[in-house]
Amino acid sequence: MKPPTRPYSEYNIFFQLERNYILQKVYHVPPEVTANCNSNSAAFSPNDPDYHGPPLPRRYKDVVLPRRFYSCYKNEDEQVQQPRRHRVSHGKISFADLSKMISSQWKDADDETKEYCRVMRELDRRKFDELKLKFEEESQSNEEISGGENEHSKEDVDIEDDPVLSGHPKSPISDAPTANAVKVASSQHSVTSSMSSSSSSGGLSFNEGSAKRRKIEILYQCAMDSSGVSSAGSTTAAA
Repeated sequence: MKPPTRPYSEYNIFFQLERNYILQKVYHVPPEVTANCNSNSAAFSPNDPDYHGPPLPRRYKDVVLPRRFYSCYKNEDEQVQQPRRHRVSHGKISFADLSKMISSQWKDADDETKEYCRVMRELDRRKFDELKLKFEEESQSNEEISGGENEHSKEDVDIEDDPVLSGHPKSPISDAPTANAVKVASSQHSVTSSMSSSSSSGGLSFNEGSAKRRKIEILYQCAMDSSGVSSAGSTTAAA
């Protein structure tokens, strides 16, 4: 829904009245609309069920006017702005000169005409206020719906991230060492203990000590390979 168009001013309404008067009474231009009152492009009639204003001023009693010349809306039930009618140029007077004449007549308009324009302007303003209120209520309703959808989306994400609420608990990440890591640590401890005991005993010959050390290194390497640790990693760990 679009925001409603601003209502006609008193001068806008007078402009419509005086324009048709000048063209028809002064320049004898045929009316742009017909007397058929069954369409929006028909002529104005005070008996139109959509018309709630006072009688036309006496100056314009015999002027054929567009059906809703007094309002920018098609009818009382619609908020659609009236489309601008295509007008064939009459060639009698330019728009600039016509506008000057109407402006001059507005300054000298009688009280009856000005009061009529004031009343019709007030009716159009009320129509505008109704449409504006409807537009604001609809906009607020749409914002609340949009905000609710965003809130639901946020809750869905929170539930999905929560292992308890989602019903799909994530596998806890254990800080405990894996079996291979335990093996490696045990082997490394064994190697260190063996080397320490060998050094402290002092009872092994050079060749026996070298052979036992080599055996221990082989066992340690096998333990490291089984845990998936590379040779470079084992050298670093040993260091």
